[in-house]
Amino acid sequence: MENLVLTDKEPVRFEVDTHHTQVGFKVKHMGFATVNGKFDNYSASFEFSDKTNKLRRISAKIDLASINTNQPDRDKHLRSADFFNVMDEKGNVNESNRYMTFSCEKVDYENNKPVRVHGKLTINGITKSIVLNVSYSGPGKDPYGKTRIGFEVTTEVNRQDFNIRYSAKVPGGDFVVADKVSVIIEGEAVQV
Repeated sequence: MENLVLTDKEPVRFEVDTHHTQVGFKVKHMGFATVNGKFDNYSASFEFSDKTNKLRRISAKIDLASINTNQPDRDKHLRSADFFNVMDEKGNVNESNRYMTFSCEKVDYENNKPVRVHGKLTINGITKSIVLNVSYSGPGKDPYGKTRIGFEVTTEVNRQDFNIRYSAKVPGGDFVVADKVSVIIEGEAVQV
């Protein structure tokens, strides 16, 4: 892919293209299988310099009420006080817990490319430091003349750290839902 000069004013702002991005997760269920899910509503942005490969001002906001595991009863349970506490039994949204947010504090580089993003993740009113592993491709022009960057972000969080304490067990001692949750975000961002 050719190296593009994005603009005379570096770095430039990108917004995540929600039509070509998935904010997903996976977690062990009863120790037997892995359940995959995603969030349908979110926004994220960052600044990136093509000249220096510097990444900064990364922020994201994810609507927890938009959780989607392709199983409506499970999604309803995940929205309840047992998990994200974003919706009551009548379907009313708890605005104080509705969003998960991330803000960047520092970026690590290897071979002049961003590889890890350190920042603060807030869920359920609790903020913790996490590290996102990052790989990206681009920038490049799409067929419509817009500059895009492709990316993949992975991390692992412990739901107990955010007071998500649902702890039903199956016979034999495994938890119905594991504590460790893998997060996988794959997609594209477009220059604003």
